[in-house]
Amino acid sequence: MIEEKENKNEELEVVLEEAEKEKEVSVTPNPLDDLVQEEPSKEKEIDKTYENEREIKLEEKKPKEVPEYSEDMPYSLKVRKRIQKEVAKRAEAEQKLVEMEERMSKMEKKTYDIANKSLSNQLSNVSNELKSAIEEGNTDKQVKLYENMAEIRSQMTKTEDYAAQVPNPKEKTEKKAPPLATEWVKENSAWFNKPGYRKETAMAYGIDAELTEEGWDVHDPGYYDEMTKRLKSSGLSYFNKSEENTSKTEQNVVQKNNRVQSPVAGVSRKKGTPSNRVKLTSDDLATAKNFGIDITDEAALKRFAKEVKSFSDTGQ
Repeated sequence: MIEEKENKNEELEVVLEEAEKEKEVSVTPNPLDDLVQEEPSKEKEIDKTYENEREIKLEEKKPKEVPEYSEDMPYSLKVRKRIQKEVAKRAEAEQKLVEMEERMSKMEKKTYDIANKSLSNQLSNVSNELKSAIEEGNTDKQVKLYENMAEIRSQMTKTEDYAAQVPNPKEKTEKKAPPLATEWVKENSAWFNKPGYRKETAMAYGIDAELTEEGWDVHDPGYYDEMTKRLKSSGLSYFNKSEENTSKTEQNVVQKNNRVQSPVAGVSRKKGTPSNRVKLTSDDLATAKNFGIDITDEAALKRFAKEVKSFSDTGQ
């Protein structure tokens, strides 16, 4: 609204109406903003879940303790094969080491032989020069040549000493086995390291490696008892067969010892007695009593005497 006022100066005063208040505009919230706010919390939850899963997996991946050997839980065939391979590798490495030592020994011996031969030639040359110096009467040269000969002989002595210290591969003494091991090998000589018993021998070497890894002492008798025990539980038919044969032999011995002896087998038998008379000794009567024969019973005693006479007549 514009109001006009008259002033002396004829000025106009214009009064403007109050500006309209700005209307508040309601803005619909953006759903993306909510997602942005929710995202960090979800990431935190995912991180916690991942950490939990990781801890569970790490717990699952912890190596299980390997149980010690027992009859209820023997080593698996896979483990035995692995041990046998390791034993074979070790044996091969030891063989290569022995061959290398032999080559080195031969080279050293050959080197000393060449050096000794060279010194011998030098000594021969000096000896010839010495003869010429003696013929010429050159004393100074003779003294010098004698010194050279002494030096050469000293070197030859040292070379021979060094050569003598080189071990001869053929004469190299093998490491002695423990007495108990030698005895065990002797007791099992029917199959150990024998043609046709490759599996049995390999199994013995494999068990030997197992016992060594477990800390058994080869000088302890228990080592070889455990060796035999594991061989019998190895599943190889040879060791089970040997056990069966042993039990059968023991059974036969028991049956033989328990066999009932004939009542008249131990009585004395004298020839030359009348055909209708039998003389029974005190041993005969004792034998009859042992077998429950009543010697006061005339009929029973006659039957016993008849048996004694029949054994005497047959010469048994």
